[in-house]
Amino acid sequence: RDRPGVHPRIAMSLNNTQKDLIRKTWKIVEDGGLKEAGMVMFIKLFEDNPHFIPLFNFADKQTVEELKHSDRLARHATGVMKTVAVAVENLDEPGAIQSPLHDLGGRHYNYKIQPEYFQPVGAALLYALEQRTGEAFTEEAKQAWVEVFGVVSDTMKGGFHSRAASKGQ
Repeated sequence: RDRPGVHPRIAMSLNNTQKDLIRKTWKIVEDGGLKEAGMVMFIKLFEDNPHFIPLFNFADKQTVEELKHSDRLARHATGVMKTVAVAVENLDEPGAIQSPLHDLGGRHYNYKIQPEYFQPVGAALLYALEQRTGEAFTEEAKQAWVEVFGVVSDTMKGGFHSRAASKGQ
C-alpha cells in the first residue's frame, strides 16, 4: 500500500531478511566505530576519485595521505555515518528519513556536488562496509545495502533537483 511521504522503493522492496542483514552488519560497523568506518569510506572515495578532494573545503590542496590524519575529515566522516545510522534505525519507517534526506540533497546542490557523484560515494560506502564487517558482508547483505543506498541516493537527488528548480536551473 502506498503511504504519503514514503519513498515507494524502500517501502516495497526491503523484506524482513534484508532488514535483518542491514541491522546485523550495521551493528558490527557501529561496534567498530563510526569514525573509523567513515574514514575508510572517504579515503577509498578520494583514492578512487582524487578530483573529488577539492569539492570539500576542508580537504582542498591536501593529499589522500594527509587526509588520513585530518580531524575535519574525521568529523565529516562521522557525520555521514550518523546519517546512515538514522537510515538504518528507520528501516521500518522510511518516511521518517525522507524529508531529512531530501533536504540533504538540496544542501548538496548548494555545495556544487553533482548527483552523478553519489554513485562513487555508494561504491565507497559498500567498500567500507565490507572492510569493517568481513565475512558478515555476504552477497545478500551487499544487495540489501545496494537497495538502501539506491533509495538514499534517489531521495537526495530529488532534493538536489528541487533546489535547482527553485533557483531556476
